[in-house]
This record gives sequence, structure tokens and C-alpha cells, in this order.
Amino acid sequence: MEGALDTDNDGIANYLDKDSDNDGLSDLFESGGRDNNRNGAIDNFVDNNSDGLDDGHAVLPLTAIDSDADGIPDRIDLDSDNDGLSDVTESGNAQADNNNDGMIDSVIDINQDGLADAIMPNASLDHDGDSLYNHLDIDSNNNGTPDITEAGGDDANGDGRVDSWSDHDVDGIPDHVDVDLTQGRDADNDGIDDEADADFVNIADSDGDGIVDRYDANPLGDGYISVTRLIDLPQLGAASASHAIETTSSSGAGCSISFSQEHAKDPLLVVLALLALTRIRRKREALEVA
Repeated sequence: MEGALDTDNDGIANYLDKDSDNDGLSDLFESGGRDNNRNGAIDNFVDNNSDGLDDGHAVLPLTAIDSDADGIPDRIDLDSDNDGLSDVTESGNAQADNNNDGMIDSVIDINQDGLADAIMPNASLDHDGDSLYNHLDIDSNNNGTPDITEAGGDDANGDGRVDSWSDHDVDGIPDHVDVDLTQGRDADNDGIDDEADADFVNIADSDGDGIVDRYDANPLGDGYISVTRLIDLPQLGAASASHAIETTSSSGAGCSISFSQEHAKDPLLVVLALLALTRIRRKREALEVA
């Protein structure tokens, strides 16, 4: 149950929203359902037992498809193939997203069908006719050159996806914070280098994924890192002991937050400090008795 979560902040909770990420593709469509009339509702809905569910889908329910395996289901993922081009753009509706945030700019819904009027819903394209829609195809014209490269983006490892998403061991943790690769510390064994772990560092983790925003290529958790936006993440272990992080407050004013390794919330350091203090106190007591 998605509860009151409202991914696109349109005032409609996801469980009532036909397009939870406002990318012009209905949740039904992005979950593999049939929506030929593009209204965001199950075609030929039948409910003979009056339980509120379509009888066919009650037997074979739709699943939360995650085409790019980034942990974000397509229905709330603004870039379902992680190629740096948003779903709304690859569906042929770039004109409806002038600020390039991956969502349709206008949420006006005059006909009250639960879908934005700015575009034709589910207007998916398949340029190369390979039965894989452009927004799920990392080479949508099948010319051998990934879409990200043709769009002028960087793809150092040649996988057709934004490099910041790289996860070679497919453990759900991006390579740049994966302790298996950084060779840093991982006190809680969650796979995230402690320097980037929200459990140990006093820095915001906006999307609650356990990776602090400083080291998170996708801090909003919307699945979209634009090919046109430079992602320059600090290297773990290579940064100085103390950093200055520039953030922006709700009023738009910049503020500087100091972060240092010494201020990390590492329980082991606390225990060692207490043991050291205890040992010093005992030595002093022994000297006084003597």
C-alpha cells in the first residue's frame, strides 16, 4: 500500500493517481497493463464478485516493473532505462517538459480524467521497431550507438547508462559508495561506505536510501539523472578530512555546513574513547594511593 505518498507532489496520493510520477505514462501502462484507450484505467474492467478488483488482474496481478533495476519501479521512475533521457522526452513529449525535470510542466486536467491534458497519455514510441519502447531502450534507433552518447552524455563504461548509476555487482548499491569497491569501513555491514552512510554521517539523506545527499547522484530518489546535468561526486577516501558543503535553504539562501570524519557517528569510536578515559582515571587513582 503506497499510503499517502505523493511522488509528483500534485496533491494526489499515488494510490489515487493514475500517473504517479507525472511523466505522461500511466501507472497501469508502466506496470505492464493494457490501456489501449489511454485513460489510465484497466480496459474491459470486470468485477463479478464485487470486491473492487478486476477479476482477471485479481488472479494475475500486475507487478512493480523496474526495467533498469535501480530499485525504483517504472511507475515512479522518471528515467526507466537510466540513459539520462527522461521518459517524457523519449516518449516524444520533450516540449511538455521545458525545465527538464522529467515531469510534465502543466498538471491542468480540465476533463478530470486524472491525467494531465498537456499531452496524449501513453504516447510511447518505438523508433527501431524492436518491440521495446524508446523510454526502455538504451539504443532506440538500433544504430549501435547508445542514446546517452548520441545525446552528448558521458558513458565511460559503455553500458548505455549514466555512469553514476553503475552497480557492477548488482547489489543495489552504486559503485562509488559500495564498500566492496571503495575498501572503506562498513561498521553496520549494509554495503555502504560509512563515509557516505546516513547512519554514521550528519548530512541530509533526502530520499531515505541510506546514502547521504553529498554522495548520492540521485538525492531526490526519482530515478532521473539528466544527461545534460553534470554529476561531480566527491571520491570516497580522496577528500580531505574536513569538507564544506554548500546547501540551499527553503528561502533560497545558501549556507555552509561543516562535515568532518571526526564528527561521524561511529559507535566504535565512542567505545574506544570511554575505555581510554577509564584507563586514565584508574592510573590517576593508583598514583594517588601510592
